[in-house]
Amino acid sequence: MNPLSWKRNTAINYHFEEGKSWLANSKRGKQCTALSYAAFEFRLAIERIIFQYWYTINGNDINTENINDVRSFKRMQSKIYKLGGYQKQIDKYFEFMQIILDSIELNIKLIVPNLGSLHKYWQNCSELCHITWTMTPKTKEVRKGVVSDLENISDFLNEYVSGLMSWPNIADKNFEKIQQEFVSGTISKNDVLNYLNEIGLYAVSSDKDKDKKSFIGTAIEPNTKKT
Repeated sequence: MNPLSWKRNTAINYHFEEGKSWLANSKRGKQCTALSYAAFEFRLAIERIIFQYWYTINGNDINTENINDVRSFKRMQSKIYKLGGYQKQIDKYFEFMQIILDSIELNIKLIVPNLGSLHKYWQNCSELCHITWTMTPKTKEVRKGVVSDLENISDFLNEYVSGLMSWPNIADKNFEKIQQEFVSGTISKNDVLNYLNEIGLYAVSSDKDKDKKSFIGTAIEPNTKKT
């Protein structure tokens, strides 16, 4: 078979779709070469996903100082851990931002990066890209197991490419302070919502090409009552 495209694409779902296509054409593993190509594309899909988080946590900036991070999955993973903290802290950063989005009724689902699982599946895919897979006897049981593993990886990646993958950066210093207090466990979700009701909140969508801005979601009016 041929790939879906002979030209590489930077879209977040590009490698995922290529991997799915190769997996579907493996005929449940009977065409085992297709399994290797599926694994290769899924591995690139994982790298593309972690790149997205690495890129956004770095302020959407690639420069001569950080470009070497992109050469390695582990380097990007390490940089995210360094800037974002361990997994529980990362979970809390995203939970905080999801609270914000839900509070103004924006139907956006943030996808929390599970760096451990991404790394595990990246390693699993890598195994099928090496000579070991070529030399391994392709019994029915072996092929069935590999197909099952790749299907699980495909399901896992589908959630990422179907949602919003971006690091929840916050520019406002006061808002960032509330975020840090939530991440550290000093305040709760209710405390965050009370803070939002006190100061008010709204969201604006910008169209850079047309220099247009429009309100989105449901604004929270600030509580101006004196107590």
